[in-house]
Amino acid sequence: MTGRAWGRGCRHGPRGHGWDQPQARRVSGFLEPVLLLLLGKGETHGYQLAEGIGEFGLQELSSFDMSTIYRVLRSMEDQGLVRSRWDTETPGPARRLYTITESGSAALDAWAADLRTTRNLLDSFLERLDGEGAGSSGSHGKG
Repeated sequence: MTGRAWGRGCRHGPRGHGWDQPQARRVSGFLEPVLLLLLGKGETHGYQLAEGIGEFGLQELSSFDMSTIYRVLRSMEDQGLVRSRWDTETPGPARRLYTITESGSAALDAWAADLRTTRNLLDSFLERLDGEGAGSSGSHGKG
């Protein structure tokens, strides 16, 4: 240890960002379980999935676009979590339809267990933080 106290003279917070700058929420990894959850409702195409993602507020928190969604879907298909097929029966251009697989359902269950554990850790951290009144303002805004 160099003797330099974190909090005095340190301009960098987690991941090298300045403490005084708001942190962007890291939700890109959350896209996979959201897609799996949406696909659990039945076979659907990418644009319907994008609408469903909007219901989770992810589009407001990050810069998801259709290319990101399709890239994650392709990766999940490579992992055997989803499968796709071309829909040529409906009018208009062919669209790729996606469905969750048995492995995808198991992965969604694992995501749910991990997210519950993470939520408990975060709740404990925030309760302790709010209870101790640490920081410059003594109030950490709950929410």
